[in-house]
Amino acid sequence: RWEATTTSPTESPTELDMNGVLYYPNFMKGVCVNDGKQPPGISKQFLFSSAHGCCSAIFASNYEKCVEFTAPKVTEVPSAAPSGGGEKEWYPDYENGGCLNDGGSS
Repeated sequence: RWEATTTSPTESPTELDMNGVLYYPNFMKGVCVNDGKQPPGISKQFLFSSAHGCCSAIFASNYEKCVEFTAPKVTEVPSAAPSGGGEKEWYPDYENGGCLNDGGSS
């Protein structure tokens, strides 16, 4: 879900932050990218501060694919809690200044 950068419409267009993250259309792939490799001299009309803005303005008919491409990729989803793989729990061994997992933590 994309969040708006302003809470209400402004009276005039807001200035694009050229030092911030910029999205621009990659017409060969049909998606917007923010890799910092926009062509030199690209017109500001093709620069956007968000993927949503770029995708909706340039690739409206392919919006879903465009936004999916620009979304951060999750390679592995962590589990909510450690899985009980039968491994013994680690605990501090204060006498020897280390950690042990010999099942003696209880």
